Amino acid sequence: MATRYFPIDEYEHRWRLVHAEMQRRGFDTAVVWGRSGGNYCRCGDVLYLVNYYGNSSGQGLDTPFTNARSFAAVILEGGKPPELQSDEAWPRTDLIATDRIEWSRNTIDAVAQSLKH
Repeated sequence: MATRYFPIDEYEHRWRLVHAEMQRRGFDTAVVWGRSGGNYCRCGDVLYLVNYYGNSSGQGLDTPFTNARSFAAVILEGGKPPELQSDEAWPRTDLIATDRIEWSRNTIDAVAQSLKH
């Protein structure tokens, strides 16, 4: 059985560091973008914050069915666990470091909608 590389305490520590920096800068919310598969970004910040790496290559064109493939985002709001916005319908929730997981065929729009609420 696969497990997270780091214990959940490590991810919670990372979140506290981001929240502290947000507070220092006067921000209530931060959106951290990452792109996985088929490029050089390698989802670094999203992987670091919630242990998520999408499997889409992101090489295809946007279509009426899907948009912004291979993009994921982590929404951080003071006092809340991070929210992962994934481009995959069935991510490995046992490996992801947050239980706030949403997915969409258009990650960019889904992040915008989440921020409205």
